[in-house]
Amino acid sequence: MNISRSESLSLVSKQATAPRGPDNPCVEARGLLARGRFDSARQLLQKAAMEFPNDASVQECLGFAQLHDGRLNQAQTAFERALKLDKSMAAAHCGLSDVFAARGQKAEAEQAIRSAIRVAPKFGHAWLRLAHLKRFRKAQDPDFRQLKTIATSTSAKPQDREPLSFALAKAFDDLGCPDDAFRFMRLANELHRKDNPFDVDTVRQLTTRIASVCSDDYFRNHVSIGSDSSLPVFIVGLPRSGSSLVEQIIASHPNAIGVGELGTLPRLAADLPHLIKTKTPFPECMRELTPKVAEHVASQYLQRIKRDAPQNTLRICDKMLSNLMLIGVIATIFPNAKLLHCKRNIMDVGLSMYQQLFQGSGAGYTYDLDDIGRYHRLSQALMTHWKEVSPTRIVEVEYEELVRNPEQESRRLIDAIGLPWDNACLDANRRKASTQTASNWQVRQPVHTRSVERWRPYAKHLAALEKYLD
Repeated sequence: MNISRSESLSLVSKQATAPRGPDNPCVEARGLLARGRFDSARQLLQKAAMEFPNDASVQECLGFAQLHDGRLNQAQTAFERALKLDKSMAAAHCGLSDVFAARGQKAEAEQAIRSAIRVAPKFGHAWLRLAHLKRFRKAQDPDFRQLKTIATSTSAKPQDREPLSFALAKAFDDLGCPDDAFRFMRLANELHRKDNPFDVDTVRQLTTRIASVCSDDYFRNHVSIGSDSSLPVFIVGLPRSGSSLVEQIIASHPNAIGVGELGTLPRLAADLPHLIKTKTPFPECMRELTPKVAEHVASQYLQRIKRDAPQNTLRICDKMLSNLMLIGVIATIFPNAKLLHCKRNIMDVGLSMYQQLFQGSGAGYTYDLDDIGRYHRLSQALMTHWKEVSPTRIVEVEYEELVRNPEQESRRLIDAIGLPWDNACLDANRRKASTQTASNWQVRQPVHTRSVERWRPYAKHLAALEKYLD
């Protein structure tokens, strides 16, 4: 159970201190980040940092903008500048911890989080970070006792109650107390849904429209209008389905890298009506897609994923899981791309999602067990459609099979993406490269089967999910 990035890297970006400059650039920057406009957000904040060089809050916001865009060194610099100006900025300490966590520097990440707790003892996101940086082994653990006291206190601020409840649920899970863990898990999810209502029927309507647009006829009419590049590898599926492990195995190959969860393709898809110069919304505007626009979208995407790639790179993994909705776009602009669909038992993957605090509206279904099941069914139906009509081959990767037979499945993965086998792929956990993912500690451990059937101790609480078992 780990803190999740999902469509957003940092849990604490919204907690960043409001800037003291007259134009409040952080408000605009957060809006840009939410829409995947990383370059625009960074440029805005870099300009603000020059105008207000002694404003710690601007440096803090700039750190989060750099972090969202995977620029770890620049993010660290910005956070350290913010803290040099004001050591009491708890969110900046959390952001610095995110940087260390992405690099696998666990001790440094924990030290930064403890600094956040020292300056803000009841800061919910700091406690949630700490809960995922350590394993609670006994009820006498001072951290557990302090967390329990704070999380159950009536004095906790409303914005802290949700992350504190997720943190305490994780601690109880570590201690082998599933009933207590689920009690706080459910409270955390209810608190989230209260402030962030979600209607899974909007997803159903969208998937219906996508399937209607991306028919056999559509693909027959849009042949060879994109890029012939075989560089991209798209990993899609539900969160917590083993995508981080798949990415790490592939990225361990000397000719491959992973770039984590990129919001680039969703942003480009959202821009399609503007690029096509039509008032027709997405996805219907795809019928009007021209070779010129397809080539432009492909070029923009390739420019981003190649930004930090070594010269010898032949494959680059993008594990933005919600790209499952955009397989029609992928198959159009990158017909030679590789598509990997991660699958996992709905009980395990559903429980794991329910234990997470995600960021971004795209994960709104994860805060209700019935919604998780319904979304699972909708994604299954859409994937069945893609397999029937997409000219690009889709390779299934089952989590349970991958952890039971890691060498066999790793060899199959590497073959599926068109690379020669390399034994380094069997030591994915030893990679030194950064990993900006919810599972940044799990993927640094040897492959194991401990997460298979992990839902069993919670069985009596999961009736709403069990009805969606295949």
